Amino acid sequence: MRSLLQQLSRRRVYDSTPDQMRRLIDLVIACALFALTAPLMLLVSVAIRLEAEGPILVRESCIGFRGRRFQMLKFRTVRYDLDRSVPLWGRRPTPLGEIFRFTRIEALPQLFTRDR
Repeated sequence: MRSLLQQLSRRRVYDSTPDQMRRLIDLVIACALFALTAPLMLLVSVAIRLEAEGPILVRESCIGFRGRRFQMLKFRTVRYDLDRSVPLWGRRPTPLGEIFRFTRIEALPQLFTRDR
C-alpha cells in the first residue's frame, strides 16, 4: 500500500498532452496579464514604498494541488513595524492597503507564482 501511495505522489502532474496544453495556455495568459498589469504594479510598488518602510512584497504559504505547499507573493498591505508574532492577516491594514484589498490589487504579484 505504501509503495502505491509513493508512486502516486511521484507522478508528474503534466504527463498527458491535454495537461501540457493547459499548462501552456496558463503560461501564455499569465504572460499577457503581466504585460497588461505591469504599469499598475509599478505604481502600486511606488505607493507602498512611499507610504511606509518595509518590503513591497510578502510571501504567503499556501497549500496547492495534491497538498503541495508553495509560496505565494502579494503586495504588502499592513504596516511592517508591527508585532511580528501577529500573522499578516491579523494586522491592521494601512490606508492604501485597505484600498488594495478592496480592489484585490494586492493579489497581482500572484502572476509570478509558478509550479515547480
